[in-house]
Amino acid sequence: MTVYDYIAGKAPESAWAVLSRADRHLEKPQTPAEMSDLLSQFVTEGGEDALLALADIHPDRELIGRTFLEPMDNYQNASGGGCGCQHNNIQGPQQYAPYYQANGQREGNEDKLITLLIGGSLMLLVTTFALKQL
Repeated sequence: MTVYDYIAGKAPESAWAVLSRADRHLEKPQTPAEMSDLLSQFVTEGGEDALLALADIHPDRELIGRTFLEPMDNYQNASGGGCGCQHNNIQGPQQYAPYYQANGQREGNEDKLITLLIGGSLMLLVTTFALKQL
């Protein structure tokens, strides 16, 4: 169910009022499906202003408003604290200890890896040319 279906089914008179203000030459739809299609076209052509007009007539606008406009202190995050932004209970990115290899050496073999990569690529290139010569 789309928002257009919902508004067409729950508030058809309000929907018709919005549509008829936008286009006085429309014929009143006979079914909720026709109303839904007209509302969809209305938003497609009217953009954000049309969508805001539908938000004003949405049957549950008061419930939605209460849900999203409630003070953030009433919410809890996964750890049971407040919203995170006001209570600063988000600790940010974790810093991990440096990685050590099996021999106890820290990372740092990038030079060896680059040499290996270049050598392998060179061998592949030479092999390819050698096979083409055959």
